[in-house]
Amino acid sequence: MTTQPFSPPQQEFGTLRLQVSTALGAFPVPNAVIEVLSENGGTLLYRGTTDQSGIADGLALPAKPREASQNAATAPDSAARYIVNITHPAFVPQTHPVSLYTEIKTILPVVLIPILPNGRRS
Repeated sequence: MTTQPFSPPQQEFGTLRLQVSTALGAFPVPNAVIEVLSENGGTLLYRGTTDQSGIADGLALPAKPREASQNAATAPDSAARYIVNITHPAFVPQTHPVSLYTEIKTILPVVLIPILPNGRRS
């Protein structure tokens, strides 16, 4: 009898890209703070900023096993769900839910609303 060495299951990942802009997508928003939290909002998994093009790309986050999405019984619950907070001092903060799947890049476009000089929202 031969035995196979024990190897723990490999974690699978999905990738998230944020495209942060203003003016209905006409202007990118650099240096927006991005926070990705677990679905219940309890665990901070990522914190970073957008680049000069208003992009935060390549955020690899844990996803559910691929097999879950390929089985009719488990497909409805095959997404890993997260909460994304986007903040910038000149714009109204936003929070978005996002779903990720193994080996899939999810793109989240975000259009921020400016805060007027008097503190009012436009």
